[in-house]
Amino acid sequence: MRTFLLVPALAIACRSPATVPGPARPPVTPDPRVEPAAPLAALVPPALRLPGTVRPTQYTLDLTIVPTAETFAGKVTIALELTAPTKVIWLHAAELTVRTAIVKSGGADQAARAVAPARQTADNEQFLAFVVERELAAGPAELTIEYTGKLSAKDSDGIYREQERGEWYVFTQFEATDARRAFPSFDEPTYKVPLQLTLHVKREHLAVANTPIVSQTDDPDGMKTVRFAVTKPLPTYLIALAVGAFEIVDGGTAGKNQTPLRILVPKGRSREAAYATSATPALLGLLEDYFGIPYPYEKLDQIAVPRKRGAMENVGLITYGGNLIAIPPGEESVTRKRRFASVGAHELAHQWFGNLVTLAWWDDVWLNESFASWIEDRIVARWQPTWNVDIGVVQRRSYAMDGDNLGTTRRIRQPIKSRDDISSAFDGVTYTKGSAVIAMFENWIGPDKFQRALRSYLTKHAHRTATTADFIAALTAEAGPDVEPVFASYLDQPGTPQVSVELVCAPGAPPKLALSQRRYAPIGSSLPAGQTWRVPLCVTFGTGTARAKTAGAKTCMVLAEPKGELALPTKSCPRWVNANAGGLGYYRVHYQGDLLDKLLAANVLTRAERVGVLGDLVALVESGQVPLGKTLERVRGLATEQTRELTAITAQLVGFLSTDIVPQSLRPNRARFVRKVLGARARELGWTPRRGEPDDRRLMRPTVLALVANVGEDAALIRQARQLTDRWITDRKAIDPDIAGLVLRVAARNGDRALFDRLHAAVKTETDLKDRRLLLGAMSAFRDPEIVKAAFTLALTDELDPRDSLTLVSSAYFDEATRELAYQFTKANLEVLLARLPRDFGSYFINMVSGFCDATHRDDAAAFYKDRAPTYLDGTRALASLIEGIDLCIAKQQAHGAEATTFLQKW
Repeated sequence: MRTFLLVPALAIACRSPATVPGPARPPVTPDPRVEPAAPLAALVPPALRLPGTVRPTQYTLDLTIVPTAETFAGKVTIALELTAPTKVIWLHAAELTVRTAIVKSGGADQAARAVAPARQTADNEQFLAFVVERELAAGPAELTIEYTGKLSAKDSDGIYREQERGEWYVFTQFEATDARRAFPSFDEPTYKVPLQLTLHVKREHLAVANTPIVSQTDDPDGMKTVRFAVTKPLPTYLIALAVGAFEIVDGGTAGKNQTPLRILVPKGRSREAAYATSATPALLGLLEDYFGIPYPYEKLDQIAVPRKRGAMENVGLITYGGNLIAIPPGEESVTRKRRFASVGAHELAHQWFGNLVTLAWWDDVWLNESFASWIEDRIVARWQPTWNVDIGVVQRRSYAMDGDNLGTTRRIRQPIKSRDDISSAFDGVTYTKGSAVIAMFENWIGPDKFQRALRSYLTKHAHRTATTADFIAALTAEAGPDVEPVFASYLDQPGTPQVSVELVCAPGAPPKLALSQRRYAPIGSSLPAGQTWRVPLCVTFGTGTARAKTAGAKTCMVLAEPKGELALPTKSCPRWVNANAGGLGYYRVHYQGDLLDKLLAANVLTRAERVGVLGDLVALVESGQVPLGKTLERVRGLATEQTRELTAITAQLVGFLSTDIVPQSLRPNRARFVRKVLGARARELGWTPRRGEPDDRRLMRPTVLALVANVGEDAALIRQARQLTDRWITDRKAIDPDIAGLVLRVAARNGDRALFDRLHAAVKTETDLKDRRLLLGAMSAFRDPEIVKAAFTLALTDELDPRDSLTLVSSAYFDEATRELAYQFTKANLEVLLARLPRDFGSYFINMVSGFCDATHRDDAAAFYKDRAPTYLDGTRALASLIEGIDLCIAKQQAHGAEATTFLQKW
């Protein structure tokens, strides 16, 4: 599943982050038809996981679904295997009303009572016991439950409904623990069994699920019965269905087994599926070639879910956010093509990693998400070599390390002790750090050995579950026993290594590198000392200034101790040293002396390596090991670079001159500095792309123009943005789609009440979700306090969907001028806001406070959320991270303030 990664500047999306952590958990109230817990008060529920003494062997699920209804009816029969005699069968169930339950065992039937836990906690509130009078014997049994459930129009997990252009649709999102909202089940990944699904739906609706339809018959009252083929063994989180007035776009067949491909979109949007239809066969074929295993299921449907953010890899029925997979004709920009290719490759890769072979428990989420994130880059790079995916890999590695520097940061393979831990497992550590570590290990042991290990692992565990130990065993068989301790040092501890490199060239002795390692820590951090890794270190070096002259000048080692040496296989002292060959090593490099300047001057780095080296430089400034003022002097040189990645690094360096550091009196100087170094580039790029311009130019435009218009306060760009916005409100083709959101926000940021009212009027009548989000994004960017307050009030009314209007509040936290207004509004209205939003949004509000950089707001937020945070999903960790983050910001402010002032006084 692709989800929102919690990494700076990366809002990419497999869950839709548990996904946003989150409101207070509602108390569980047993339905009147469920036996009260009191008579069985001694019944002890599982702590987090089911006991394992009763296991499913197959589900038979029958659901009646009408998208306009608020409830659904269900019947599930679970074939069981009991390892010991018992009177109790524990299942997961959430917001379900049990009507009847019958257990069949030893040829006899008996009624079962559904009993909720007497003492409910966050980790047992979704368990339900089915209790019988006569003890069930060990061996096979069968449990049949009739029940009803909710079809929420507010939430987007479990089984839920959405409205698009007047039509209602039903979708599912079961990962990680929400299949239990659709049917009582063994809702843990370790229970991987077949399922046979039957749906009763309206005759005019299309019903789809994981497998092909095997029969369809008309029923009375305008309904029909749709029966699907039995699935291969699946965990509950990969089961999926959808019902509604979908349109089908036939994608033909693809792959070694000529698998049928289809794209499903809401009514009236079939023309928007063209790119996904054309791209999928190539991506699927490349994955089959890499894994050496044909696509393992009978069909492949991909479906657009209007409000979804991200995607989910359900077997045979992948769900995507509508704007990811459905691209209107004329809007097939390079940005949207790349986004679908990346997410599509990720979800397709899951059909092997995660679906064919499933993690045994959530502590191994990395076996799903890290690998899918890693291979999406490899597959897209093979498919579109001109997209320079390798540079993005190094760039995201640097972003991952940026997010890996808190004391509250978790390890890749984190023990799961609570539902909070399950939620937090789907974050940037799993997706981005995990994929970066895999890329490093593939580079270290060699692509061929790594591929053979993956193929062996998938073949051995096909249609079963597996663990990290199983994967390491496959890797060890190919690459040797030295791999395991190296891999474990990255999987089982948090943080990022920092490697210090000093070149030693003593007379009469071969040159060598003096190395040392420690955990990277930002300014003000209180991270413990002494942490080390087994770092796979590969170094290139040479005496020339062209890469061609350095062929073969590479050597590698594993730095396992706090200090070490690496002898360089050359007699002469190198002119330059690159201590992270390829830029794939998951570690920061601190070059001693003038090694960094010599390396950059030698012009020997690939584009990807240059991005990595400069990313390390930014991090060293962040940690106070490199002076800020000296580094800012590099901005003028970087500003001439013609690549989007180096432009992004320029933006990071300018970001050190944030409002937290720069006093109000020097804001004009900062604006002049930005206009001076980037103004000419911004004017040359302009708001309107040119026909046939290179991808790099198109992709760097938002970064450059956002800096110059917002930080540089460029009057001409602001005026042009307002003119374009005025036109766009009545003509959606007036602004290029790739940059429409930025143009509207720049205009609004400097706009008046008249513009706000025009945007407000437009959003009330807009039916297209994408354009509605653009309008709301603009409405959230105003800075005038009275306009901001007017926007906030909309979040408390029913005029807009609360999931949309929340952006009017949340976006205000990102601007110094409106942050305090947003914070006070949130505190005054938090319970009302949470009641209107989907479940589990509480931690989201804690995370928003992270923009502050002062002790007053830190202490106030800590007090305000102290008692609330433990009631939110992942709330305790979110609050701890918030406090630590603000403390680090204060420390950086104190460390960099004087240098920033000195630098800006020159401008």
